[in-house]
Amino acid sequence: MPTADGACADEAGGPSTCCPALPFSRVFTLPRVKTKTASNRKAAAQPCLHLERSPNLIAFEIFVMRLLLVVLSATFPDALGSIHPPPLERLGTHIILEVIDAPFALLNSSTKQLAALQAAAIAGGLTIVGQLVHQFPIMGASTILLISESHLSIHAWPERGYASVDLFTCGPAQLLPCRQHEPAHFESGAGWTCASGAQVANDLESGLWMAVQTLLRLLQAQGAMLTWMDRGLPNDRGKLQRRSASRLEKVDEATNKAAAATLASPPPPEGFGWLGGLEREDTVEL
Repeated sequence: MPTADGACADEAGGPSTCCPALPFSRVFTLPRVKTKTASNRKAAAQPCLHLERSPNLIAFEIFVMRLLLVVLSATFPDALGSIHPPPLERLGTHIILEVIDAPFALLNSSTKQLAALQAAAIAGGLTIVGQLVHQFPIMGASTILLISESHLSIHAWPERGYASVDLFTCGPAQLLPCRQHEPAHFESGAGWTCASGAQVANDLESGLWMAVQTLLRLLQAQGAMLTWMDRGLPNDRGKLQRRSASRLEKVDEATNKAAAATLASPPPPEGFGWLGGLEREDTVEL
C-alpha cells in the first residue's frame, strides 16, 4: 500500500511493490520509490486484483454496448443512416466529370462545346430533345443538352483549362469504372486509375462510358476525374406509403376527378413531344 510520502510499503511497514495506480490516482500521489528486496519480489508475484476483468464482465460490457447501439438506431435513425445509408429504389445514374488541362479555344467556344456534347450523347445512345448555349461576353461558355433520359451539361473556365460536366440518365444500370462515390482519375498516356489504385480495364464498354470517352477526346483533355453514383428514393416502403397518403389527403375530390378524366382520354401523338417523333437531331460539326 502507498505511504504518505508516496513510497510503497506492506502491512508490516516494510517496502513492497504496489500495483499500478489507476489513472486518476496519479493526480493525488507522488512518484513511488521501489526497492529491490526479497519482500518486494514476493509482492510482485501477487496479482493486482483491482485491474483484472473476468470474461463474464467483458461479455456484459459488449452486451451493453450493443444494446446502446440498438437504442440509438431506433431513437436517431437519421443520424445513423448517414453512416450506413439505406438502399435505394434506383431511378438513374449520376455522373460528375471534371475536365482538366483542355485547350482554351475548345472550352471558350459554345459551338465546340455543343458539338462535343452532341457527339457524346450520340455515342452513349442518348436521345437529344433540346439544347441551350450561352457565350459569356469576355470568356467562358455554358451548354446544356436536354435528353429524354434527363440532361447533359458543361460549364467551363477556359483560362484554367477546366470544365465541369454533369450527366444524369434514367434507365437500367450500366457498367462504369471503380465503385460508387470512388473517384477515378485520368491522365493522358496513363489511362484511368481508381482511387484505390486499381487500373481501369481498356475493354470497358457501356453507353455512358462511351459518352465520357467521346467527350474527353473531343475536348482534348489531358486529365480528368470522374465520380458516379446511383440516384433514387430510399427503399423504405413504409415511409413512402405514409408520404403518399399524406399528399393524397391534401388533394380534393374535384382535382382527382379532373385528373382521372384527363388520363381517361389520352392526348394525340403531338402531345407526347419527342415521344411522338417530334425530336430534332441537329448536329454541329467540329
